[in-house]
Amino acid sequence: MSIDFIIHFHAKPHEQDSFATLIEGVKQQLPLVDGCQQVMIYRNSSDPCRYTLVETWASKKHHTNNSKAMISAGHWAHIVSHLEAPPVGDYHERV
Repeated sequence: MSIDFIIHFHAKPHEQDSFATLIEGVKQQLPLVDGCQQVMIYRNSSDPCRYTLVETWASKKHHTNNSKAMISAGHWAHIVSHLEAPPVGDYHERV
């Protein structure tokens, strides 16, 4: 059974354009990762610095493996450098 990971980002205002480009790359590349089934990205209609990603994974393990790879490669630190605060995310099951 697949699982969704929903994560919220708040980009620094002066990093908003750069973050938008970065997140577009995530939208293109993440579905190529083993176990990633879908990525949907939403930008808040009243605050363009706020984004929500809904990632669908084959399992939590697939997501965890990708997260570890992103951290070790330095990609996660690059993403976080664009943010006002650490992102907030959690696993969800569809009902």
